[in-house]
Amino acid sequence: MVRLLQMFGQNGLATVTGLGAFATFTSRAFTAAPAARHLGRRWVRAVHEQGVRCVPVVTIVGLFAGLVLGLQGYYVLARFGSAGLLGTFVSLTLTRELAPVLGTLMIVGQAGSAIAAEIGIHRNSEQIDALTTMGIDPVGYLVTPRLLAALVVFPMADTTTSNCSSR
Repeated sequence: MVRLLQMFGQNGLATVTGLGAFATFTSRAFTAAPAARHLGRRWVRAVHEQGVRCVPVVTIVGLFAGLVLGLQGYYVLARFGSAGLLGTFVSLTLTRELAPVLGTLMIVGQAGSAIAAEIGIHRNSEQIDALTTMGIDPVGYLVTPRLLAALVVFPMADTTTSNCSSR
């Protein structure tokens, strides 16, 4: 019993430590915004990378999800003689339920992996150390524009897919 409580306490402390590190990192990114050089230009580039580049991925995933949903829905609806409701079934199910979830997952997956890969390349080629040597805050230079772009693009993409569901 003591071992179980000890493991529970260690996991709880690790979670709180992780949340504290995340809060510190996020606050550093926001406080670095006023001192960041060329923030507007890098923000526009980050919005393009996180928003526009994700459109083909979201479109393809939505297309194939709709195709599979239509195929499976046809078999069920045909069994009850309601195959004429297939279009309504697919449009309501896909746009109301699946589109916001799939769209968000695809955007976060593509944009998140691209950001992680790019920052990993910067770390591997010692560009982050070079920024520190030149007196430029790497968090403000690399993270702040991407974080601010994500705060604009991700809700906008989710709202767009949700608005499509109401039509």
